[in-house]
Amino acid sequence: MPAETRRGRATRDAFAKALIKRLQNGEQLAEIPVRNLAADCDVDRQTFYYHFKNMNELAEYAYDREIEELLESCLDEGAKQKDWKDRARIALGALQDRLALLNSAGSLIGNDLLWKNIEHRVGASLLDDLESTLDEYGFNEEAKASSIKKLSIAITSIYIAWTSHYLECTLEEALDSIETIRDDYIAGLAARYA
Repeated sequence: MPAETRRGRATRDAFAKALIKRLQNGEQLAEIPVRNLAADCDVDRQTFYYHFKNMNELAEYAYDREIEELLESCLDEGAKQKDWKDRARIALGALQDRLALLNSAGSLIGNDLLWKNIEHRVGASLLDDLESTLDEYGFNEEAKASSIKKLSIAITSIYIAWTSHYLECTLEEALDSIETIRDDYIAGLAARYA
């Protein structure tokens, strides 16, 4: 692929948006012709092949971009919230809003990217909230990172399970589950290090 220019990025993004729109309208990736996407973007088929090898590469790009936008919007909105539960509510709501795309593209690509990005964001949020507690108990940087990673994986599993409907409960019940895990973690630290 050629080096990315601003115009090239805009063209790739236009293809991604066109694909997302079609997926959200219920079309299946395997049934979407390249010529239709090119027409949606007011370009010819060759432009598509200049930017992408095939539809799978476009789907992966669209999925990556959608996840970036999703997580950035969660981060921007969530940063305004002091309470972790409010940040979690925003993230879960945003994930649910994009569920159609995540399910259609995610089944093709796999949810590894989504999982890793959410886990990273959850971990950063937890570290912000719990760093002073971990410092108080004498955790060094490596121990902090390890401890927060384990907790963030547990919480991320609830995010993924809830948005994928593997966890049948309301948003507030999902948040209560996250709160229980978080409180148990803090109580465990207190019992072990206090």
